[in-house]
Amino acid sequence: MKIFKFVFVIFGFIFTSFANASGDTSNSDSILDKVQRNYKNIKTIEAKFLQDSHSEALGQEEKSSGLFKALIPNNIKVEYKEPREQVYLVTKDGLTYINYVDSQVVKDSADSVLKSKLPLTFLAGVGDIKKDFKIEKITLLGNSYKFDLEPKDDGEIETISLWIDKKSLLINKLFVKELGDNTITFELKDIVLNKNVTNDNFIIEIPKGFDLIDNQN
Repeated sequence: MKIFKFVFVIFGFIFTSFANASGDTSNSDSILDKVQRNYKNIKTIEAKFLQDSHSEALGQEEKSSGLFKALIPNNIKVEYKEPREQVYLVTKDGLTYINYVDSQVVKDSADSVLKSKLPLTFLAGVGDIKKDFKIEKITLLGNSYKFDLEPKDDGEIETISLWIDKKSLLINKLFVKELGDNTITFELKDIVLNKNVTNDNFIIEIPKGFDLIDNQN
């Protein structure tokens, strides 16, 4: 769950940093400037997702799929449909994880999420990519710009790459490499903007009979 929490935080940071950035970009890019202007007009995101996770220590790889929803800047929800039904939800109040296979719910406080090794601004909606990342390289691959980023802090994330569609200027793919060579690739498909996603989508009731692990205190 640890690396997934990082991905959540990174996604929240990236979305909100683009949405709230001042547009003050250097030559690393007029691309970033265009993306920032684009994200200022985005309030909600809904998409299908594909995820590929690799654990180097265990020698295991798993492919997953489901639905992704975001209400910018504070709410992100990932509903896994395959291979197991589970839900991750991040709001300003913290992280909720529901495991339907093991009938378990885990709650973490907002402080717990924000005290990860990544910058505290990631879920606060006031991040700045150039402030918190070193841009190692920008590459044009087909119809996407690929940004290779290195976190400036000394956390557990080694590198991050994100893909931005050249035409729509939307983030559609994220790759994270953790120290120890665990990796996760998270790709959005069939992205729909500013429709259908409301606050009600981020309200979750704990199913009856599920065990609750509450780490909020």
